[in-house]
Amino acid sequence: MCMKNTVLIVSNYILRYAKEKGKGLSVLQLMDYLYFVQAQVLVVKNRPAFPETLIAKDWGIFVQDVWSKYSWYGNAFIPVSDKPKNSIPDADLIEEVVDTLAGKSHTAIFGIIRQQAPYKNGLQNILDCEIQNKELKDFFAVT
Repeated sequence: MCMKNTVLIVSNYILRYAKEKGKGLSVLQLMDYLYFVQAQVLVVKNRPAFPETLIAKDWGIFVQDVWSKYSWYGNAFIPVSDKPKNSIPDADLIEEVVDTLAGKSHTAIFGIIRQQAPYKNGLQNILDCEIQNKELKDFFAVT
């Protein structure tokens, strides 16, 4: 049976892997990471890493389930237990993203995201501000 990731499973994996690397993440950083994880898996595996929608907000990437679970930590690092992380599909790609972004602030990461077409186009979608997976894949496949 093939396990399917949800955004909370991927988020948990990101948080645990970052902790192994000695890095903590705020909720805004975590959602930035999810943007790049989704792009990476779309390009490499031709499918999304998780089914939930990425939303473009003026202040960053928004994922409802992640915000609901972790927003009360504010700008502080999200606490992570010492329990070992479980293996999940796409772990190698997720780890590549975390390794690339580790140590960068939300301001630095979002400064990159806000210049990218998938995010800009999401902001222009007045109905729901959804960042389309096809746009993420197309943008990152050529960059």
